[in-house]
Amino acid sequence: RTEDGKRIWKYDWADENGEGRRLVFWMQEAGIREYRAAYEAFNVLKWIFIPVYLGCALLCIRWLDRRTKELLVPLNDAILSFPEQSGERLESYRGPEEFAQIARNFLKLEKKLQESEEERRRLDREKRRLFADLSHDLKTPVTVISGYARALQDNMVPKQERQRYLGVIAKRAERLDELLQSFHEYSRLEHPRMQVKKSREDLCGIVRDYFAGRYQELELKGYFLKADLLEEPVWCGLDPGLFVRVLDNLVNNALKYNPKGTTLFVEVRRKGSRAELRIGDDGRGIEERPGESVFSPFVTGDDSRGGKHGSGLGLSIVKEIVRLHGGTIRLEKEPTGGWSTEFVMEFALWETSEP
Repeated sequence: RTEDGKRIWKYDWADENGEGRRLVFWMQEAGIREYRAAYEAFNVLKWIFIPVYLGCALLCIRWLDRRTKELLVPLNDAILSFPEQSGERLESYRGPEEFAQIARNFLKLEKKLQESEEERRRLDREKRRLFADLSHDLKTPVTVISGYARALQDNMVPKQERQRYLGVIAKRAERLDELLQSFHEYSRLEHPRMQVKKSREDLCGIVRDYFAGRYQELELKGYFLKADLLEEPVWCGLDPGLFVRVLDNLVNNALKYNPKGTTLFVEVRRKGSRAELRIGDDGRGIEERPGESVFSPFVTGDDSRGGKHGSGLGLSIVKEIVRLHGGTIRLEKEPTGGWSTEFVMEFALWETSEP
C-alpha cells in the first residue's frame, strides 16, 4: 500500500527472450465504494425505469397505430369504392407527405383506369358497329347473287337476259371479294402482333416513284396531277411495301368519288423534326358528319361524295398504317390553296444513317 492510499498489484513475468516486464494495476479503494453504490442504485432504478419506458412505448405504439389507421381509411375507402365510382375523392386528402404522395399516385392511376375503361367501351361499340355494318354490307351482294343464281337455275330468265344476269352476279361477287379483302387487311393491321419492318427511306423518293408509276393511268382516266416535292431527300422510318398502300387508298378514294377533270395534288415538306405529306384534290370534297370520322370503319361519303361506293374501310386502313409508322393523319377542315379535300400526314424524321 502506498502513502496516498493506493493499493498496488505487481505482476512480474519473463517473455520468450527472458527480458523481464512489469505490469502495474492500481485502483483507489474510494473508487471501488462509489462504483458499488452506483451499481446498487442502478439496480433499484432499473425496476422503475423499465416499466415507465415500456408504458411510454406502448402509448406511442397505440397512438401511431390509431393515427396510421386514420390516414389509411380514406385511401382504403377510395380503393374499395373505385369499381362503383361511389367513394369520396382524394383531391382534398391531407396527411404526411408519404401518404399524400400515395393519394396523388392513386388519383393518377384512377384517371388512367377510367380513360382505359372509356377506351375499352368505345372499342366495344366500334366492334359491334363494325360487325353490324359488315353483316349488312355482306348481306346485300349475297342476296343478289343467291336470287339471280336461283332464277338462272330454275330457267326463269329469258335467254337474252342471261348474260346480263351473269354480269350482275360477277359484279356482286367482285364487290363481295373486295369487301372481304378490305376487312381481312383491316383486321390484320389491328392485330397486336402486326409488325412493321421500318427502314430509313426517302419519303420524297417513295412518293415520286409511286406517282410516276401511276401518272399515265391518271392521264388516261382524265385526271390531272400537281406535285410539289423537295429535291433533297426527306429520310423517315418507313415500310415501303406497306406505305404504298396508304398512297393507293388515298388516290383510289379520290378517283372513285370525283369526276373526270379533277386535279390531284401531293406535297412533301419538312416541319421541324417531322416530315409533312399532304395529299388532296379539288373535287367534291369530304364533309365529316357530327359524331363520325372519315377514318372510322364503314364510314363513306354518302352525302358529300355522291353515293356509297367501296367498303368504307379504305381510310381506316390508311389511318392504321400511319399509326403503325408512328405518324399522324388528319383531314383538314379548311383545305389550303383552294383545294376541296386535303389529308395531312406527319412522320418523325430519321436524319442519321444509324438506327
